[in-house]
Amino acid sequence: MRNLLITLTIIALIIAIAFVILPLGTIAYIPSIIALILAFLLKFKFSDKSQQKLPSALAVLAVLLTITTLAKNNFTEEKVAEDTQYEERIEEAEEENLEELEEIQSELDELEIDEDVELLEEEIDSIQE
Repeated sequence: MRNLLITLTIIALIIAIAFVILPLGTIAYIPSIIALILAFLLKFKFSDKSQQKLPSALAVLAVLLTITTLAKNNFTEEKVAEDTQYEERIEEAEEENLEELEEIQSELDELEIDEDVELLEEEIDSIQE
């Protein structure tokens, strides 16, 4: 049972180290607290006086990881930076779209004028006949 607890504690500590390094926020508490509980169980319940070096080291490491997670979550600011380039691109795209719409509108007006002229010419031709 002692070997199983040592293995589980080490696995929980490895996962906790990975979670502390990665930006996972408060989810990093889960494996570090599990490792802390397992290390204390190992130290106080499943170890003799002569076998307490490894459980003590694991408990200290678990406490350090919990404190590191706490410090990382409390002292790092998660600030979203304003993306001015994106806003500029949106404004430029809007201006380009307006220009394209104006060009299309002018082309449409020219087409309508041409159609009107053709219709008038046809009416004149039909009247003359």
